[in-house]
Amino acid sequence: MGQQASAPGPPTTPMQVLGLGMSRTGTSSFSAALEILLDAPVYHTGAQLVHGTSTHMHRWVEITSRYRDREFVKERLRTQLSGFAAVTDGMPIQFAEELVELYPDALVIVTTREAEKWWRSMEPVANNAANGWLGLVFWPVPGLRWWKAMVDAHTAGRWAELYYYNGETKPGVFVYERHIEYLERVVPRKKVYYYDVREGWEPLCSILGKPVPDVPFPHINDAESAEKVFVDCLKLALMYWAGIIGAAAVGGALLWSWFR
Repeated sequence: MGQQASAPGPPTTPMQVLGLGMSRTGTSSFSAALEILLDAPVYHTGAQLVHGTSTHMHRWVEITSRYRDREFVKERLRTQLSGFAAVTDGMPIQFAEELVELYPDALVIVTTREAEKWWRSMEPVANNAANGWLGLVFWPVPGLRWWKAMVDAHTAGRWAELYYYNGETKPGVFVYERHIEYLERVVPRKKVYYYDVREGWEPLCSILGKPVPDVPFPHINDAESAEKVFVDCLKLALMYWAGIIGAAAVGGALLWSWFR
C-alpha cells in the first residue's frame, strides 16, 4: 500500500506472477520491481483499493461475502484482475487456491519477513482499517464509501476461516504463520518461490528469468507509505464533507433570506 494505482492493460494481458505474501512484507517494493521487470501493470491491492471506483470496491465486497462459492469467486477475480500481469498484497492472497486454478501458468512468489517484525509493522494498519468511524468519514467519497462493508466482509469471511480457527477475533503474529501453512496446503510446491525484497534484483530476476535492470531496486517503505495513504484518504474525505457542509450552509442561508 502506498504506491500509485496502475491502470489495467488490454484484457489479453497474461497473468505472470501471483504475489501471495502478506501485506507489509515489502509488497510495495515488490510491485514496483515487477512493473519494471514485466513492463506491464501490476495490481497492488492496497493502492488499487484506495483509488478504486465504487464498482471496484463493491466487487471485493461480493467476493469476500460469497467466498464459499468458488465459481463465483473465480469469475469475479478474473474480472477484477483483467489487464494486469501480476497481483500482490491484501485480499487476493486468501484466495490462493482459486488464483492458482485461474492462472495455472503464473509463478507464485511469496514475499517474506520475520513474523514478529511483520506483526509490529502490521498492527497499526490493522487497527486503522478496523475503526468503525471510517464508514461515516468515508461515506461521501464514491469508492471509499464501501470501505467498512469491505473490511467487515473480509474479516468475517475466508480470512476468519483460514486464520482464526482457534477462536481468535483479532489478528496477531499467528496470522502470518497460518498464512504460510495455508499456501503450503493449496499451492503445488514446485510452483512456489519465497523471496525477501531486501535481497534486491538478483534472486527476483533469477526466479523470473529476466536480466538484472540497470536501475536501482525500488525500495519503498511500506509503513511510511501506508500511513501517508491513510492520511490522504482522511483529507480527501474531509474535503468532501467540507463541500457538503458548505453547500448545506449556503442552502440554509438562501432559505432564511427567502422566508424571513
